Amino acid sequence: MKLIMEQKKKKLYPMKFRPVAERAEWGGNWFIGKMGKTYTEQVEAGLSGAGKKKYVEMPLTKTDKIGESWELADLGFRDSEVVGGWLEGSTISEILETYLEDIVGENSYARFGRQFPLMVKLLDVEGRVRNFTWAYVKKFPQRNYMKDATTGRWKKCSTW
Repeated sequence: MKLIMEQKKKKLYPMKFRPVAERAEWGGNWFIGKMGKTYTEQVEAGLSGAGKKKYVEMPLTKTDKIGESWELADLGFRDSEVVGGWLEGSTISEILETYLEDIVGENSYARFGRQFPLMVKLLDVEGRVRNFTWAYVKKFPQRNYMKDATTGRWKKCSTW
């Protein structure tokens, strides 16, 4: 965050984000195997000296079943990080704290607050999904359901 505030005078550039993998029993290996994407996940690695859980980043492989590739996400608990440039390692949420008006504009801020209003994800459905009909379904929930009462953040505006 401090880095971003110090760099406020620099111009924004087209950003590339590190995709986030979401494992699923019905997922496949298309993202890693065919598209050449790389993903990591945090794996518990014991306790630190202070008794807190310690985590390490481990790469996912072709044998891992990935159902979703989140190309751009600002969910509060799992946000996309920039790859390359002087903003590398910053999350989309951190960037919005400084460059909100430049990225989303006032109308979007009035409606969604500091959360980026768009999520981009790809699906790889290889296995069988229980109790699922293979029909194209898109549902727009009622507005009062879309905002999480506990966090104040917006939930999905549509589901597939």
